[in-house]
Amino acid sequence: MTETLRLAFNDWFLGDLSSVVGLVISLFGFGITIIGIRKAKSAAKQAESAANQVKESIVKLNSLSDVSAAIAVIDEIRRLHKTGSWEIILDRYSALKRMLITVRHTHSKLSPENQGAVQNAIEKLSEMEANLERALEGGKKPGSVSKMNKVLSEHADKMHKILVELKSPVE
Repeated sequence: MTETLRLAFNDWFLGDLSSVVGLVISLFGFGITIIGIRKAKSAAKQAESAANQVKESIVKLNSLSDVSAAIAVIDEIRRLHKTGSWEIILDRYSALKRMLITVRHTHSKLSPENQGAVQNAIEKLSEMEANLERALEGGKKPGSVSKMNKVLSEHADKMHKILVELKSPVE
């Protein structure tokens, strides 16, 4: 009987020992899994942050490109005013308005002041376009080239200010 008790005790002890060792190994594995999950979460956050920075850089480059293109078209219109190429100017007014509308709607990082400057330029271009169309339809000479170019120069200066602000690093 003693031998039977001792065998039962050894079997019971080994079974319990196996259970305890299995539990310790499971807890250790679970801890490693949690650490791995935390590292993966941290890496995902870093990747998301990097993706957002790239996205912001692309938006900023698009803004720089759009505003630069608008300034170039303003300069072209000023030259066309001097040569009296009125039919071409009408097309350029429309193209410039579309560019500025795109700048206003797609570049949310513009300050309220800059958004106002873009909106003002759009409104002034619409007015100048309407005046030119009326003059051409009535067979009249359009308004003063120097006055039109002065207005366009003021808007070009405002667009240049926006361009400079977009180029400066964000603090």
